[in-house]
Amino acid sequence: MSRTSVRQAVALLRSEGLVIVEPPRGTFVRAVEPTETVTLRKGDTATARMPTPAERRELEMGEGIPVIVIFRADGSREMFGADRIRLGR
Repeated sequence: MSRTSVRQAVALLRSEGLVIVEPPRGTFVRAVEPTETVTLRKGDTATARMPTPAERRELEMGEGIPVIVIFRADGSREMFGADRIRLGR
């Protein structure tokens, strides 16, 4: 396998949030985050999207992990890393 192929594979794994790169130490499989169940109530909606760099820092998330944004019926908003929650009713 060529260096180019390895770099492309690592870049893909990183973009999917499956590995983290720690220069100069190396590339490591990302640890599985513990999950919590977030309950959606009547009138709540949820959407998934990629976070901004500021949101990623605020939530202490790596690259390639989407966020789930919950819009509550009362007008409030909550944001979670998609790898850290399960949605329930």
